[in-house]
Amino acid sequence: MPPYSAKNIPERQSSRRFSLPHPTFQRYAEDVTTTQRIRHRWLILVPNTLSALRLVTALALPTLPADWRLYAVFLAAMTDMLDGLAARRFGATSWQGGLLDAVADKLFMLAAVVTLIRHDYLPAAAAIALLTRDIAIALMALYGSIRQRWADFKRVPARWPGKVTTALLFLTFALQFSHRVPDRWLDAVAIGTIFASTVAAIDYATVFFRAIQSPPASK
Repeated sequence: MPPYSAKNIPERQSSRRFSLPHPTFQRYAEDVTTTQRIRHRWLILVPNTLSALRLVTALALPTLPADWRLYAVFLAAMTDMLDGLAARRFGATSWQGGLLDAVADKLFMLAAVVTLIRHDYLPAAAAIALLTRDIAIALMALYGSIRQRWADFKRVPARWPGKVTTALLFLTFALQFSHRVPDRWLDAVAIGTIFASTVAAIDYATVFFRAIQSPPASK
């Protein structure tokens, strides 16, 4: 039998293969982990910064000159599209980031509707009807908070009727602020957006009330 066969290796020596890594390798692994965490924190700033930019645009919109409002809508639409893409591309999704995105969306929609009413682009009832989806979501959030079903509200995912409504809302605002579209087209797009917003409100409400009929979700 060869002198270095497995049977001739002392148990003390053969167990070395299962020993802990050298301290140098441990420090290297810790450095890599720390670098990854720092990188992840920086990547989270990309979508959150885009959402914050939309938030600032929303606050400024009602006071902007008429010629700047269309550009504000384009900026808000671009940041709304890019923040989600950046979050998914970099793996930087988080509940806080999603909340900031949602708040920025709702605040911009509200600011745009206030601007439409304030400067007589649309009648108040029609302008408010554009926000049927957003009003319904706000009421669901309030109900979930009061009835301690907030976790169920958080589980409601983004759905395609809501995404279509968001796209139509941006289109409506852009056309209204452009001052170059015939009234009949403005009215047709506004009516279509109100219809889509209503459908989205019903869709989200259906999903939410199905969720709260089940046992409460863990927080």
